[in-house]
Amino acid sequence: RLNKPEQVKLVLKDKSENVLTTLIDRYFQSMGTQMKYLPTQRLQKGTYWIELTVGETVLREQLVVK
Repeated sequence: RLNKPEQVKLVLKDKSENVLTTLIDRYFQSMGTQMKYLPTQRLQKGTYWIELTVGETVLREQLVVK
């Protein structure tokens, strides 16, 4: 949830920290709750990282595809 409008960037990385794709790049997002769907059926089984940059803040979450 964004408490104020911010520039956002959303990337998918492999377990070695290599960027596989950028889902959102320097997009000015409105405040509120936002959702972005990732078609995981296209990914090989393994461990990935989702990295969200909001302004100066970076949030990371591990994603495991089984």
